[in-house]
Amino acid sequence: MSEIILGKKDLEYPRPWCYRIIVEREALSVQAEIGKIMRDRNLDATALTPAGASGGGRYVVYQLICEVSDRDDMSKLGNDLASIKGVKMVI
Repeated sequence: MSEIILGKKDLEYPRPWCYRIIVEREALSVQAEIGKIMRDRNLDATALTPAGASGGGRYVVYQLICEVSDRDDMSKLGNDLASIKGVKMVI
């Protein structure tokens, strides 16, 4: 098992990781694009769940929980999600 130090906390891989994906409500194709990334990575479709909306209703939030194999894998998936048109932020 590999270990890295992120700040003061050691992370061991592989490990489950949770992404919160903040999306513009009007961006209708975002779910399909996220689904494509998930299929490309052989992720279970149930890993993506609705997680709320902004107070003003301009944004919706999805949560994606999946296993990442290392820090590079974690960063690549986050970057892939963030590159989707209509995604405002990935946390």
